[in-house]
Amino acid sequence: MRFQQLSLDEVDWDALDRFADRTHSQRLPWLRYLAAINAGVPVVAMLQHNGETLGCFTGMRNKRLGIPTLGSPIPGWNTSYMGLNLAPGVSRTEALRALSDFAFRDLRCAYVELCD
Repeated sequence: MRFQQLSLDEVDWDALDRFADRTHSQRLPWLRYLAAINAGVPVVAMLQHNGETLGCFTGMRNKRLGIPTLGSPIPGWNTSYMGLNLAPGVSRTEALRALSDFAFRDLRCAYVELCD
């Protein structure tokens, strides 16, 4: 499993909104709001395995005290659960391992906070 980040223009928002556990905090208007209040840069990444999309991650990349972070969310944003949306039967443990690789290796973050 591996996460692949998409630009906001590449995201199929209708497909993401079909996940049963999707919240307002994971939708485009809220991500734009967070960006407008300087909470960071929106991150939407699709969880892929053998060419199949298994889910997605929604969060914000920013710097806290100069440290690159990935928040989903970070306290103080007044944002509820963001985190993962996974297809039925997909292991949250495996998805979190893939998210760790994505955050630390691909995004070069030093800290990740997740409410899932």
